[in-house]
Amino acid sequence: RQGAACALSPFAILSNALGLPDLCPTQYLQPLASIQGAVLRLSQYIQRQPAWNDWLPLWHEGMPFSRVYQPLLHYVVAGVSSIFHIGPALSYHIVTAAAYAVGPVALYWLAVALSGQRAASFCAALIFSLFSPSLLFLGSMRVDAGGVWNPRRLQALVVYGEGPNILGLALCMIALASFHWAITRKSAPSALIAA
Repeated sequence: RQGAACALSPFAILSNALGLPDLCPTQYLQPLASIQGAVLRLSQYIQRQPAWNDWLPLWHEGMPFSRVYQPLLHYVVAGVSSIFHIGPALSYHIVTAAAYAVGPVALYWLAVALSGQRAASFCAALIFSLFSPSLLFLGSMRVDAGGVWNPRRLQALVVYGEGPNILGLALCMIALASFHWAITRKSAPSALIAA
């Protein structure tokens, strides 16, 4: 089962990565009318402060950092920026592009874990890559996306800067698949991965 998932994963990643060539090498997008600015500022703050600073004085006269907009992305962006000596904006685009490309693979793994059906799981991942059902039901969203066949996840990432939600969705599917495998396999390695 895992061999089939690994064999199909590159195709799913590639099919999503084809939409990202303009995003990965980009420092800043014009116009920057999204949440990206906040994520970039928080990542810069993490780079300048101790690694697990628990208080953020920049928002609302201070707040716990754990309550800041899905803080894992901020830490990952700051880490990639520091490790590879690139700017936080470029780091953000690389990390979120990777999360975008891995999302359908995570859905595939989750669907295979729950159903055991490789072909149906692959179709679900492909549909997830190319189509958003919300565009069928919400006219204003369909107009905003430019039509029913435009990739809404990519638009949400590029136009609105929804990198934290793109990453969160992928991680949620990976966590659910890991949890399911831990329950059904009842082995120490699967329990460790799920934890």
